[in-house]
Amino acid sequence: QTLNGFEQTLVIDLLYEYLLITEPREIYFYYLGEKTNSDQALKLLDKYKKELATRLEKSKFVQSKIECVKGHLMELNGVNEVSTKHFKDAIILDPKNDWAWYKIGKYNKDKSSHYANKEKYLVRAIECYSHAIKISPYEGIYYFFRAEALLKMGMENEALFDFVESLNYGYVSHKVYDHIIDICISMKDYNKSIQYLYESISYSNRDKDKFK
Repeated sequence: QTLNGFEQTLVIDLLYEYLLITEPREIYFYYLGEKTNSDQALKLLDKYKKELATRLEKSKFVQSKIECVKGHLMELNGVNEVSTKHFKDAIILDPKNDWAWYKIGKYNKDKSSHYANKEKYLVRAIECYSHAIKISPYEGIYYFFRAEALLKMGMENEALFDFVESLNYGYVSHKVYDHIIDICISMKDYNKSIQYLYESISYSNRDKDKFK
């Protein structure tokens, strides 16, 4: 499977870091090629894992990132339970791995939509997103997903704050604006809802200009 957007940037950046250290070029090409083979990429990661650890004196930081990449590859293959184990292992190796916290948060948020006792999973998701934000407070996407979880818990004020923060830190999308406008209307703050409606229209126009 090919990657796109935010996740592609994260994974490619991670693999590029490995290239600078060990030059396992096959892994990089499997991701960038037209026919991405995630199974083969997993085998290559296993092949280079020992070499990476040895060259960097068994750096837990690097091993944690490798677990994240493996977790993402398993996620692409639809094996979410196994992917989550890799993300948990990544946190054990490096508790400051914000991407791993984000991924576990997303896993719990997704589970809240399919299992009973959804509040339990939403609380876990919010805790994980909060860890990610504490480690990396300038990643707008972390605020966005925490906001969605907060909104599902009925915490409109907190969710509104996080949606606005996601915009402030560069995670701009129609979905963010839609959430903000809906919350403002629910709170009867019509002036603010109109303000963000205009911002959303302005964003749409800029988005269209990119393709002219």
